[in-house]
Amino acid sequence: MVRATDTEFCRSLVAEYLETLRGDFVTSDNESGCAILTPFIRPDGDSIEVLAERRDDGRVILSDGGETFAYLYLSGLSLSRKLQDDARRISERYGVDIDINELVAEISSKGQVGEVFHGLVQAILNVSALIEKRRPYINLKFEEEVEGTIIGQGKRYDPDYTIRGVTGNHTVKFHVDSGLHLLIQPLSQSNELQATHTAQRWYYHFDDIKNVDDRWSCIAVLDDRGERASVWTDHARAPIEAVATVIPWSRRERLVDALEGLDSLQL
Repeated sequence: MVRATDTEFCRSLVAEYLETLRGDFVTSDNESGCAILTPFIRPDGDSIEVLAERRDDGRVILSDGGETFAYLYLSGLSLSRKLQDDARRISERYGVDIDINELVAEISSKGQVGEVFHGLVQAILNVSALIEKRRPYINLKFEEEVEGTIIGQGKRYDPDYTIRGVTGNHTVKFHVDSGLHLLIQPLSQSNELQATHTAQRWYYHFDDIKNVDDRWSCIAVLDDRGERASVWTDHARAPIEAVATVIPWSRRERLVDALEGLDSLQL
């Protein structure tokens, strides 16, 4: 049997806990609303920050600003579709959506504030915990690493994108539009002969596509990790360089620039 004094004791503990939390929230204004630094901590020791945006129709949108996926990516995980699916499944438990690379929740009425805010924090903490369940990126398929870079930049993209050429249809691994008109194909081979044949094959694909619409910016991302650095010789690369921008993975910052529209890739 629970005594009245026990109930009062428990209530006092809860009240003290809530009062402690109250003093540990820090807010700062921005153009669209505010940023709220919470007392809740990610596995790397950083405090979780929630961005609040007030819409004209009275709704309030809460988000993590992409920081959760950025944390996973910088910790060595590929932001692949598998990881996105896991994150989406976790987030849905708390009523949270994923918009490209952001965890997002909507407050449509005043009475929902606490529930929605707490749900977003719970989702952030649990998605961040995926760090314990994934392989380091060095063991991932090359195309997953490239895909993770696209997701990490917050770009909407189409995987396995089919596009018309003069002689028929071609499937390119990633299409990124957003006004960029990018076709991105990861290329990975274990020896120079295979690399040369792959480059020749993709010269045909890209050339056939561009002969229909030369606005496409075609990018070949070469797997030069570890021993594969010696595979992509000048001879092996020559065919694809005639029709596409070639970016070795060791210089993937150029891919990031292209995704941000900072690098002219038109050929």
